[in-house]
Amino acid sequence: MKDYKRRLIIAVAITIALSFSVFFVSVAVTFAAYTNSRHAQRTIATYEANGDRFSSNYLAKNKSKFNVKTIYTTSNEVNPSTHITICNYEQGKQSLPYDKNVSYTITARLVYDDGSDVNDNLRDKYLPVDEAYLSANSLTGYKAYLKSGGTTKTLGSSTAGGSLSVDFSGSLAGNAAHSDVYSITLDAAFAENKPNLYVEVVSVPSDASLPTIRAIFKSDIRSQGAVNAWSGEFNDNTATAPSGYDGYNYRITGVGSGTFILRWDGTKVKLNDKSKKMLLDITGATQAGNSITFPVDSGVENVYDVIFNKVSITTETWSNMNTSVVTFDFH
Repeated sequence: MKDYKRRLIIAVAITIALSFSVFFVSVAVTFAAYTNSRHAQRTIATYEANGDRFSSNYLAKNKSKFNVKTIYTTSNEVNPSTHITICNYEQGKQSLPYDKNVSYTITARLVYDDGSDVNDNLRDKYLPVDEAYLSANSLTGYKAYLKSGGTTKTLGSSTAGGSLSVDFSGSLAGNAAHSDVYSITLDAAFAENKPNLYVEVVSVPSDASLPTIRAIFKSDIRSQGAVNAWSGEFNDNTATAPSGYDGYNYRITGVGSGTFILRWDGTKVKLNDKSKKMLLDITGATQAGNSITFPVDSGVENVYDVIFNKVSITTETWSNMNTSVVTFDFH
């Protein structure tokens, strides 16, 4: 009888021990699965929220042939020109800058269209030219320019004092929104004669997790018409409501000359500091509160791209953005 009781007590103890083991293993597995699930969800959410934090107002991560930009000029005596930004945040998401320092190169080179199908993903379509191509096609006199600060580098034939490719190096500090601005200018002959000659601009970040961005630039003449005309408007993707952005791209463009007054509602947006400096650096520019007045002349510059940072945008439509949040006068 004692042996029976002893065996019964041992059996009960083993059963209880096994039950606790199963319980703790179950809890551990469940906790691990929950933790891994939370980690996976957090990783995906962060990626989707931040997007590519190396971007530009013109350059994109598609192949160049899918991102062809036209720079307009008003006559064959005015060189077409525009500004290119390189940013450490997704366009319109200045509040989500990259958390690391990013160094990069930006390269401009002369290319030609080889005539292949734009939808043929196996071919690049736009290929670099050589001196022989320029000479054979009477293009040795064509030049383009890439400028950073006070330094300008010339694209063109060596016989015209240029290089077939030019580049700059830059760096964007992490954990805060930063952008560098470059200007690209083509000789007016590009717009007048439309040769099979273009400028490809490519920016490559040192961080392999960030995309290489690129674009093809060509030019055309847009008739000035009988009167001077300058205007401004937002040029972000309107498929997303204004409240979905942290910042906004605003383009001022026109023909002729006069005085442009840019105004903004300071309770809604703030003019980016670099954009403000760019406008105030124009000779004759003045600021009064939330407005900047500056002279414009399409013979000198026919496009100004500026950035506004969001202060408080909630239910505003794109129409509201262009008619009350940011407004302009030209005379």
